[in-house]
Amino acid sequence: MRHCCITVVLGAVLITGCSQSPGPPVPPPSRSVTEVPGAGDFARQPFASPLSIEDAEQILVRTRVFEFGGMPPKRQVQAFNVLLDQPDAVARFKRVSDRGELAGRLYALCALSTLDKQVARTLAVALGQDQTRVLVIDSDVIRGSMTSAEVVVLIQQQQLGPGMRSEKEETAKYFQKKAG
Repeated sequence: MRHCCITVVLGAVLITGCSQSPGPPVPPPSRSVTEVPGAGDFARQPFASPLSIEDAEQILVRTRVFEFGGMPPKRQVQAFNVLLDQPDAVARFKRVSDRGELAGRLYALCALSTLDKQVARTLAVALGQDQTRVLVIDSDVIRGSMTSAEVVVLIQQQQLGPGMRSEKEETAKYFQKKAG
């Protein structure tokens, strides 16, 4: 009998304790943090300032994001201008076109459109038939995944090559400050 009374009293204490004490607050449901589109791209890593010719070429060969416009200036645009300044720019952009990811090939098209129109026409036809998708970011607007053919039209309609060239000084200054 004594054992029964202890069990009843202990049970009552546990029930009373549980009903009066709400316990620690329940944390809000966890939200998964989504990565900013393009954040892991090769072009987003730190590079020395001024940007070397070798780094510029690697950026355009390895980038998987087609970015242009300010807000903020884009590393690919800086690389584009570094290569465009070289006396062998046509050969360098042909190399980017041959070895690069789709985004790099699109940058090559932008450059070759002013450097070698015949090579640019051939590249534009090839890229215009390609339905492979690439992430496109215009200034601070993520346009999203677009086909190569859609980006070729965008490049031609908005004259992106000359536009990126006009951003040369601003882009170089931005990355110089960022490095310093």
